[in-house]
Formats: sequence, structure tokens, C-alpha cells
Amino acid sequence: MVSAVRERGPATAAARRGRGFTLLEVLAAVAILAVWFILIAGTAMQGLRAEGISRRRLEAAMIADQAMAELRQQVADLSLTIADKVLGEALDHTTQRRLIAEFIDETEELT
Repeated sequence: MVSAVRERGPATAAARRGRGFTLLEVLAAVAILAVWFILIAGTAMQGLRAEGISRRRLEAAMIADQAMAELRQQVADLSLTIADKVLGEALDHTTQRRLIAEFIDETEELT
């Protein structure tokens, strides 16, 4: 009878290995995957938030640059109008463009 028990022991273990995973092994694997998915989802959410913030900052910078360019142009136009009145005559186109270019270059160096 002892020999029959010994023969059943290895056969039962081999049969158990052939059937698949135990419930405890499956639960452990699911728990590990759940933790991994939660970490990946958190990282993805952080990336999406950072992308949104970066996009809004870029849009704000572009709007500010456009406003500054418009303001520089308005100041340059006003300066040319005042120069025309002070001199009593209109400046030629080449002189106007040169003065505007110098003004814009100097204001860009300040920023």
C-alpha cells in the first residue's frame, strides 16, 4: 500500500501541472497587472496634463509676440508721423523703412 501512495503523489503533481494555474496564482497575476496598469494610467494622465499646459503656454506666448509686434508697428508709425510733422515734410520711403528697422532691432534687443 505504501508503494501505491508513492506512485499517486508524483502522478497527482504532474496532473496538477498539466491542468493550469491555481486560483491563488491567477489572483496574484491579476493584482500585479492591476498595479502596473494604475501606474501606467497615472503616468499617461501626467503626460496629458503637461501637454495641455505646454500648449496653453505656447498659445499665450504666440499671442504675446503678436501683440508686441503690433505695438512696435504702431509706435513706429506714430514716430514717423511725428517726425513728418516736426520736420515739416514727409520722409522718403527708404528712410522710413530704415528708421523702423532700427527701432524694431533696438526694441528686440531689450526683450
